[in-house]
Amino acid sequence: MSDRVSCDVDGCNRTMGREVYIRRFKINPGGWICSTHWAIVPRSLKRLKSRHEREKRRLGFYPREEALDRLWRAIWRAANGGK
Repeated sequence: MSDRVSCDVDGCNRTMGREVYIRRFKINPGGWICSTHWAIVPRSLKRLKSRHEREKRRLGFYPREEALDRLWRAIWRAANGGK
């Protein structure tokens, strides 16, 4: 098992340490989008993600898991240039 977590965008070589990832996101590594590619994501998708995060903080869990999955797929597509 690697001690680095790589950016989810195809062809990106940026990585983050596993311990830093867990400390920052409070979950086991599954993937992330680096700041370079996060800047490409439209503001509307970022706002939706923020809304989901606020609901999680308020309730203690994600109330709409399937909506969050669809949102992350849309964010990933946007970061990958619409592929």
